[in-house]
Amino acid sequence: MTWGDKGDLIPFESAMHRMGFRDDELKGKGFAQFEAKTKEQKAAVGLAQRYAAGELSRPGLFLCGSAGRGKTHLARAIAEARLIRGLGFRYKRIQDLVADCKLRMQRDSTETPESHVQWFCDFPGLLILDEIGRTSASEWLRDSVMYPLVDQRKGKPTIFISNYDLDQLAEKYDEAITSRLQLCTVMMFNSNMEDYRKR
Repeated sequence: MTWGDKGDLIPFESAMHRMGFRDDELKGKGFAQFEAKTKEQKAAVGLAQRYAAGELSRPGLFLCGSAGRGKTHLARAIAEARLIRGLGFRYKRIQDLVADCKLRMQRDSTETPESHVQWFCDFPGLLILDEIGRTSASEWLRDSVMYPLVDQRKGKPTIFISNYDLDQLAEKYDEAITSRLQLCTVMMFNSNMEDYRKR
């Protein structure tokens, strides 16, 4: 159990779901369930635990690399550790944020992507932004969503998750975006690490 927005006790998984995680991302995704067998996996867990405990000097964390290596699992474990300590977070996939921006513009002609991104980024707690680079790299996405997103979260507690490394994202977007991601602590998940989805 944990405390809800109105001071009421709510089930822990309900709280995680309320913060943006899907049901299939809730079960068995804490630090205890991350099977770290290799040196690289143990290093990844150790760094994620240090971030969750607030022991890293940089407020940003960039988890990047091959799919299925446990990036979102570790981000979820960090979120769980924060929630247990009474600290808030918000989780969002980049394609869902883009869809929210477009929907708001359809409903209100005065709404802009930048205003929605600003509202989203004003969240004072940890933001977890998943699947960076998955959406098509249009000029609109780069200028109206991605750049304001990484710029406004600079210096704030944020976890960025991507299947692309910094060089690939620079080709997809531009160096103005990746230069801000470089301000984060960067954790690479290489292709030689075990793919958890193929177990």
